[in-house]
Amino acid sequence: MDNFFLLNHNAQRVELIFFFQRKFEFVLPQNFLINCIQYYEFDKTSEVDESFLRLKDLINNETLFNEKIIHNINNETLIGLSLSKQIEYALTNNLADAFPEIRNLLINHESIYNDSRKIEKYIEQTGDEDLLIDCCEALDGHKFWSIIRIMIDMKLFSEFCKETSINYLETDEDSHRFDALNILFELNDPIAIEYLIGFLQRKVILSLRSVKYLNYSAIIDFKNLETLFELIYDDENFDDFESSSYREFVMNYISNISNSKDGYESVMLILGKRKNDLEKKGLDLFYINLLIDKSSNSYINSNSKPYTFADALLKSDKLLA
Repeated sequence: MDNFFLLNHNAQRVELIFFFQRKFEFVLPQNFLINCIQYYEFDKTSEVDESFLRLKDLINNETLFNEKIIHNINNETLIGLSLSKQIEYALTNNLADAFPEIRNLLINHESIYNDSRKIEKYIEQTGDEDLLIDCCEALDGHKFWSIIRIMIDMKLFSEFCKETSINYLETDEDSHRFDALNILFELNDPIAIEYLIGFLQRKVILSLRSVKYLNYSAIIDFKNLETLFELIYDDENFDDFESSSYREFVMNYISNISNSKDGYESVMLILGKRKNDLEKKGLDLFYINLLIDKSSNSYINSNSKPYTFADALLKSDKLLA
């Protein structure tokens, strides 16, 4: 805590000096400017912005500036925005001598802003993908799941992400239930739909509004469709707020699993049976007809082949002849 107050006090003094420097444009000694990097605009932003680069211009020696950044990261007490800004500068400018300590800080430091972006940049510069696994071993909560998100976005360690998500969902904890389920949908894993159905059966209605299910097409048991209809469409007490997003999910899911012959035939068998049941009960057929159209259009589109320009021209000539 004493260190923080000392650093904050020094930063305030540096800020005051630069306030007058900008106002009166007087020249400051290069050595003083270099030593100010640690404190410069200490609390303004974590990004390498024009103001930070202005300090670099005032020093007017890129080598000295870069060496001081490396020294600060490796040896000095940097906190908050100052630490984050200098790490970003080092990564952007490939200051490799600072990378080992940056790696350590990314794993162990609790207050690096925009750390996900910095981790991605570090991996891009070094190829050190194992950093992600090491972060998962050291972190928990939101930061842990942000690392899993990086893995998914970078298409790395998909099996680890799957196992982690399943293990979490099996605990029945709820703090990161959405994160875990979302990962399974993004991995297009058949077990995702099983967990979703399980939640619905227990009256646990997760919001699907941010779930990335648009490309989800995994299915093993087509009877899951019947179960989804019963849980979402037939339950008169289904959550009104979430009803539309769940129905949209079902429509998208049906479209995705209908783009093969086997998938289409299996879906139409279930939809046809459901339509007959609704007709017998004298119930509205609007939504089931909509789903039938969605399935049919998906199958037709998946089998259509685009014409080349020459083929299209030949076809049009034949039609006009």
